[in-house]
Amino acid sequence: IVFALMILFVLPNMTTILQETDTELPLPTRIIIAISNFARAWGWAIGLSFIGGIAAAVRYVKTEAGRRTLDGIIIKSPVVGDLAKKVYLARIAENLSTLIAGGLPIAQALEFSGQVVGNKIYQEVVFKARDGVRRGEAISVILKQSPKLFPPMFTQNVVTFYQGEVQRAMDNLLGLLEPLLVVFLGLGVAIVVAAVLLPLYKISGL
Repeated sequence: IVFALMILFVLPNMTTILQETDTELPLPTRIIIAISNFARAWGWAIGLSFIGGIAAAVRYVKTEAGRRTLDGIIIKSPVVGDLAKKVYLARIAENLSTLIAGGLPIAQALEFSGQVVGNKIYQEVVFKARDGVRRGEAISVILKQSPKLFPPMFTQNVVTFYQGEVQRAMDNLLGLLEPLLVVFLGLGVAIVVAAVLLPLYKISGL
């Protein structure tokens, strides 16, 4: 929001002052000014395109193919994907152990666990295991066919292990995001400040 306000309102006033000096502006300043002019001239189109893109993405995600595509992207994405897998595994393990301990048949427990896992990719494998159990196959045999989704440890159904893994992965993710966010914001502020101050230093030197 701060960057948008600077580009749309602050920089245009600075541009007028700098252009009146008839001095050659540094490259970073010219780039920022060009971005500011483009945003002011086509801001409505950018806004409409952004809103339209969000609406189209939301509509697509609500379809079967869209949900499967999004869920696939989530589990394949770096850092977040590893955390998401642990969350889904913990969810499946916890539901299976609870339902089976409550006396529910294994096939029905798999049915309910697949419905609440929250990811189409994992749901398909769990439902495949459900169908296999109904045919007399072992769950571990079916899950081993998807080693990237279900590591060997999962076949032991260790709920506590995956709950601990989720917490550790979450802590690691937050620990990584905090410094990255600080660096990103720092670079953004530095670029804008440099673009504004460089021509002022140049003018004062003249």
